[in-house]
Amino acid sequence: MTYDILYESCPWHTRAALFDDRGRLLSLRLDDPSRPLIEDTVVLGRVRRVVQGVNAAFVDIGDREDAFLRLNSLPNDVPVPTEGQPLMVRVTRGSDMQKGARVDARVSLKMPTGELKIPSILAKAPSALRRALMDAGDHPIRCWVVDERSRAEVEEFVGEDRVFQLNQHDNMDLLEQVDTQLDNMHTRSYPIAGGQVTVEITKALAAIDVDAGDLGSGSRKTSVLEVNKRAAAEVVRLCRLLDLGGNIVVDFVSMGNAKSRKVIQDYLKEQFVLRDMAKVEVFPMSRFGLLEINRERRGAMIHELMEYPAYVAGRILLEIWRERGGLGDIYVDAATEVADVLKQCVTTDAALAYFGRPLTVKAQEGWPMTKFATAVG
Repeated sequence: MTYDILYESCPWHTRAALFDDRGRLLSLRLDDPSRPLIEDTVVLGRVRRVVQGVNAAFVDIGDREDAFLRLNSLPNDVPVPTEGQPLMVRVTRGSDMQKGARVDARVSLKMPTGELKIPSILAKAPSALRRALMDAGDHPIRCWVVDERSRAEVEEFVGEDRVFQLNQHDNMDLLEQVDTQLDNMHTRSYPIAGGQVTVEITKALAAIDVDAGDLGSGSRKTSVLEVNKRAAAEVVRLCRLLDLGGNIVVDFVSMGNAKSRKVIQDYLKEQFVLRDMAKVEVFPMSRFGLLEINRERRGAMIHELMEYPAYVAGRILLEIWRERGGLGDIYVDAATEVADVLKQCVTTDAALAYFGRPLTVKAQEGWPMTKFATAVG
């Protein structure tokens, strides 16, 4: 099985999308300047307060909320920190819309010397491309680039013979696939052979419902066990793609046979081991088809990221970057918050320098965050 990575980069936004051999999106990694404090970033922070009752400290790392540090993550030779003390930490889970980041004090870097602003980033997280390669694991990959100027950067991580450039004559479907699959995430429903899987995310948990649809008849009849097995594989893909974390409850199609329920439970565990690097615990399925999963939370879920103004602005700029060099001014309509980001990122001079033509942005009050339209005049 060979995986494909689609790598897109423009001066304001970079993303690397990982596909399996069936063209299904497995992960999307972003380099977003507005969110630098993601997993594996090393920060020199300052301890804001120590709470002995929960054996934890809260550390100012320059995020909107203080990061949570468990004191049992301190190396043996490091004493319990005091309030106001500088402390090097590594981000283990980025913040999301509800919770601050989690950090760990086990850092391989040496404490910097001399004057340094606190908080300050000492080591950035791996690039979007490197994170996508890590997602691919030991699968062979092909890396597709949209811009020839990205090739040198990609070849630092990928062999020259495995890097290919997209052109207008072939393989452009990869661009359509990533855009279409990202757009379809807003529906929260994902088709499988013989049914569909629907994801509903609440503050407390993620609920995944499996619908069997029409099981057919005769030789073409699909068994409930088959549908549930396909759904289990899709659940693993979606947990990984959407970065679902915490408590996840899956409502499979009910099976009266305890042996069949055990088959699905074991298959689900096996797929998580083979295809997901996060820590996962799978509990037994009830006789009503309910199965609970606890999955390590890595940071903001992709649904949250897709609603950040900076993410939407980045996607717009990547799409314009694909078509740069044409004739006519570029016009963009977007939600007010997205339009503000675009106006800050792309000055008149920058638009002329990078796109070769002017860019006009119009804010549309009342538009959903993810809605936008582009046109060439």
